[in-house]
Parts: sequence; C-alpha cells; structure tokens
Amino acid sequence: MSSVKYFLKKNRIDVIIFLIFLLLSIEVTAVIFSGWKYVHQIDGWFTLDPVKQLDDVLYYWKDDVGFGYSSPDFHSIQFNSWQTGLLTFLNYFIDYWRSLVLSQFLIYFATFFAGMLSAFLFFGEFLRAFVADRVNFDKNKNKAILLVISVFYVFNQYTLIYVFCRYTAWTILWIGLPLIAFFYLKFLRTGAFKYMFGASLLTLLTPLSGILSLGVLPVLLATLFLLFLGTLIMNPKRECLIRFSAFLVIFLLLNSVRDRKSTRLNSS
Repeated sequence: MSSVKYFLKKNRIDVIIFLIFLLLSIEVTAVIFSGWKYVHQIDGWFTLDPVKQLDDVLYYWKDDVGFGYSSPDFHSIQFNSWQTGLLTFLNYFIDYWRSLVLSQFLIYFATFFAGMLSAFLFFGEFLRAFVADRVNFDKNKNKAILLVISVFYVFNQYTLIYVFCRYTAWTILWIGLPLIAFFYLKFLRTGAFKYMFGASLLTLLTPLSGILSLGVLPVLLATLFLLFLGTLIMNPKRECLIRFSAFLVIFLLLNSVRDRKSTRLNSS
C-alpha cells in the first residue's frame, strides 16, 4: 500500500492528466451513444454486421481480380477482428443490438483516450528532442501545456467532423501517428531497440495496423522522414542515419508478416 501511495505522490500530475483523459473520453463517447444509438457510416469500417464485414475483408482475391473493385481493405483486418471478438463476447450477456452499440462505444472510447494519450507522449518527447536544450521549461507548466495540446489534438472541429465521424484508416492514422512517432523519436535519441520493436508490435497486434493502409502509409513515412531530418540537424551523427534505416526496415518487415500470412490463409 505504501508503494502505491509513493507512486501516486511522485506522479500526481501524471495521474491527474490520465484521469482527465479517461473521464473526458467517457463523457464524449456517452454523449455520442446516448439512447443506444449506433453510428452508421458511409464507406467506413463500422457496419451493421461486423462478422460479415470480417468475412469480406479476408477475401484478398477481390482486391486483385474483382472487376471494378479499387479499394483494398486488407489493412482493416485487425480492426474487424477486434470488433467481431468484442461483439461476440458481449452477445453472450446482452442482446445483439446492445452488443453492437456497446462494441462501437468501447472502440470510440478507446480511440479518444488513446489519441489524447499518444499525443501527450509524442509532444512531450518532441519538446525534449527539439526544444528542451534551448528553452528552460518548468516541468509542471510544460505538462499543463501538453494537456491542452493533447485535448485539442483529438477534440477540434476538424477531427469531430472529418476524422471520427467516418471511421477509416485516416482515423487510425490520426490517433496512431503520434504514438509511432513517439517510439521513433525515443529510438533515434536513445538507440534502445525496445522502442523500435514496441512500435512494430503495436501495429502488428492491434487495430493500429490500419496505419499501413496504401492511402495513409505515405503520410506516415513522410512524417517519420521529417522527424529524422530534424533530429539529424540537431545531432548530425552517423548513428542517426543508421537508426532511421533500422527502424523503417524492422517496422515494415514485422508488419509484412501479418499480410503474407493472411494472404496465404485466404488463398488456400
């Protein structure tokens, strides 16, 4: 018990910020889904039958030989798998409609919460990497600024109208890019391989795999390249180029395993 009290006392501001993110995510999601409403989207990842949607996205052949089909969606397999599993579990306890709405509720809640948390981590690391040596920040004021930035990053007019209403790979990019960039900057700064593998496994095992969509992948790579250039300017060493190359190679190779296995599974 004493260790818990010590942790809470030592990290009091971080715990408060964590609770703010948690409560704000719950409140916004509860408003959206009040009255057991389901957010039905046009051309989004959420459908009225997630099980059927998962079955559809597993057919890789339609992306290659289906006449007129020009929207490959293999990147949404992880997302559809997680929602189908969540829906199936909830359906053991409540009826299908409530299970469907609650599964979407939980995914939106996780999206908002993860978005604010990843933005908080990234902008904090960004300040340490590019600003801390030039400006003397007060630690508590710095976290207050990061709190405001993180909340605004997720909840603003653009995201609420365009990013979250139509849940697609661009939504995953918006919430996942700061987290991937956080691990990326950590790896460039420290050279610790745990950060590189952490970013790779997050996109390999979670719905963040949607960030590897053919449409948003160039944005991800361009962002990482710009951060690399900034790091290289601040610290012009050969190790920086080596770490940048190693990160991209491991990140892309680990995530290509998922797509190759899925292709073989569904072509057999």
